[in-house]
Amino acid sequence: YKQRLIAYSLGNFAFSGTKTISQKGTLGTSAILHATLSRQGEFMSGAIIPVHISNSGRPELDETRESIDSISTLSREDFSYSGITIDNTGNIFIPAN
Repeated sequence: YKQRLIAYSLGNFAFSGTKTISQKGTLGTSAILHATLSRQGEFMSGAIIPVHISNSGRPELDETRESIDSISTLSREDFSYSGITIDNTGNIFIPAN
């Protein structure tokens, strides 16, 4: 929004062990957001690092990149094509002004 980053639902990554969050299906899919902002708070670059929650309750890199596809689809549905784009490796791009 106005060259600023808004990231929703990042708190869902907080958990401990296998008793608090299911690892089955989409509930086991998660992501790490890596973002670089300017001193003024403007979005400079970013990437989605896909992870899944293992049976032991720990995050592991997700080679299927399921979360990248999910986040990209939800962004298009929520913000049409005026919002960010995410390539298939997870790099985040903002539209030109």
